[in-house]
Amino acid sequence: SGAHQLMKLVRDLAASARVAVAFTIHQPSSRDFELFDKLLVLSEGRTVYYGDRSKALLHFERHMGYPCPPYTNPAEHILDLATGMDIGDAKRRTLVDKFPESKAAEELQQELQVISARISASVATSVKSSQMKPSKKSNGRASPRTHVQGEKD
Repeated sequence: SGAHQLMKLVRDLAASARVAVAFTIHQPSSRDFELFDKLLVLSEGRTVYYGDRSKALLHFERHMGYPCPPYTNPAEHILDLATGMDIGDAKRRTLVDKFPESKAAEELQQELQVISARISASVATSVKSSQMKPSKKSNGRASPRTHVQGEKD
């Protein structure tokens, strides 16, 4: 389909440019679902799952107790869980409540720590290099304006 070809193109472009691309897709086909690297599933604005797409079904089966039925589109199965379609609202809320204690949430925390460390290192390097460079305004010399006693600031 045209949507699938577009997704493949954007994925290839993002990979070659080393940038992240976020898609919001309602009920992707199983072919489109296979193109995802990461998956964020929300239920009423709260995280039900965030992590590698390839680990999502395992998360819902092993950690949440909801295996994907045979011949079912994995994306549809996950969306049905997130909306409570087949499991009801109380069990849907349980999925949301259990996410922070899941292996996927632990992996997310580790990923965020790595990102935070990279940002901190980058900021520290930038600050250090900017402190070593002379100011562009003064070209490393004292300011031409001097304060004369009695002059108003």
